[in-house]
Amino acid sequence: MMHTTTNKKVNQEQLAVLHDFVAKHVQYYDVQSELVDHMANGIEAVWQEDTAVSFNEAFRNEIKKFGVSGFRRIAEEREIALKKRYNKIIFKHLLSFFKLPRIIGSLLAMYAVFLLFTNYSEVLLGVTNKIIVAVISIMIGLMLFKKYRQQKSGRKFIFKEYIFNYGVSSIFIQIPLNLIIFSPRSVGGYYAAAYSVLFVVLLLYLYIVVVYIPKNADKYLNEVYPAYELMQQA
Repeated sequence: MMHTTTNKKVNQEQLAVLHDFVAKHVQYYDVQSELVDHMANGIEAVWQEDTAVSFNEAFRNEIKKFGVSGFRRIAEEREIALKKRYNKIIFKHLLSFFKLPRIIGSLLAMYAVFLLFTNYSEVLLGVTNKIIVAVISIMIGLMLFKKYRQQKSGRKFIFKEYIFNYGVSSIFIQIPLNLIIFSPRSVGGYYAAAYSVLFVVLLLYLYIVVVYIPKNADKYLNEVYPAYELMQQA
């Protein structure tokens, strides 16, 4: 018996079923939406061939295509792609501090740090631990605040996670550097120069990931997700 082909579509109720199923295996809403669209297209493709196939049967076939591990694999691929995009944004802004006219300020900052560590190493040695504790306390506070702000929408997006969590938590890359103990004999020459460059670069990096990118989060989220505002309200 031949079945007539039509433009039979997945309805809103059926889309909700797909969303509920995918949400059990994938935590990020953007990946959920991508998977639901993919599965809905697969079901509609089946209906193009045979409209007699029920939604449940077509749905089960789509699940078999992916497998539960397949959902996780797709989510991981999406995370990797967006992490690369996030890192490119960081690199772009970091590079801007080493182009005119900003490079002048960056070089002056490096020279100032160099002078501090070559002329006042004993004083710096006495306050280093206090600075570390203060910086860590402030950054933990910022991390908790931004975590709260991120969760207000009730939906998790991969890129939003990077902006408000991954970047802020990277403050701890500075701890090993700050824990280096400098004695008057060890600070000087090329060692101090190299440390000064690294110190300023890390400060610029932290400014970008802790302040600049989160401050402009809406801009970047709308670039990554063209329908981001609608996805938030849906």
